[in-house]
Amino acid sequence: MKEANEIVGPEVIPQPMIPIESINALAIFVDGGLTDLLEMIAEEAWVADPDPRTATGRKEMVSAAYKVKRCKTTIDKAGKELVADWKSKAKVVDSERKRAREYLDSLAVQIRAPVTEYEDAKDLKKDIEGAHEAAIVEDSQRALQAKIDRQQEEIDEKTRDYEKQQETDRVQREADDRARRGFEEARDKERRESDQKVADAEKKLRLEREDTARKETEREDQERIEREQKSADELAEKHRQDDLDHQREVNVGAFRALQEMGLSPAAAKQIVVAVAKQEIPGMRMVY
Repeated sequence: MKEANEIVGPEVIPQPMIPIESINALAIFVDGGLTDLLEMIAEEAWVADPDPRTATGRKEMVSAAYKVKRCKTTIDKAGKELVADWKSKAKVVDSERKRAREYLDSLAVQIRAPVTEYEDAKDLKKDIEGAHEAAIVEDSQRALQAKIDRQQEEIDEKTRDYEKQQETDRVQREADDRARRGFEEARDKERRESDQKVADAEKKLRLEREDTARKETEREDQERIEREQKSADELAEKHRQDDLDHQREVNVGAFRALQEMGLSPAAAKQIVVAVAKQEIPGMRMVY
């Protein structure tokens, strides 16, 4: 769909739904009137039963959409003007606040000036009297400080002796700890080496047992295979011998049958051999 301003030209611009002069910016943006205004615009903007298939229907819908955009511009402009007015007034207020602060601070200082001068003079007198008393106190303090310094020196000496003894004890403890750790490390190392030797011996014995068991299993498997092969060979030989015996019986039976038919032994044998070797086409011996 084309934009409203592409169809509604300058000659047919519809009247706005809300003229700019009718906008009360404070009522809309501050007092909560925006919702009612938007609902009013929506109610007025919707065209009843628009028909986009007709030129009239399309023109009505485009005109309504254009009016809605005009409303958006009008409302936004009113809000901008309200904010600009607020900013201008805020600058004036800030300037006057600063002028009021500076004037009243200066006035307060001027009003309090006599009291301030009196207090300063009184403080100066106290400072002079305090300096005299301080000189007396300072002498007493120097004597007291000298006594304190002597006592402090004694305390420092005792502290140094104590710290020296503590350092000696610490060095001895560290030496004892090193000796103990050395003994424990040597004992642990010997224990680990002993455990490793036992573990190596057990591993070697286990490997030897596994190797012996493997060799025994291989030997038994080989003997089993040889027995099975021997049994298979013997069975095959028996089958072969049985086949030969059966062939011999068939051949002898054929030989005798040919003799009974009147052939000589030599001729009967020759025929049986030729048939057995399949030398006569179309004839074979059935075993």
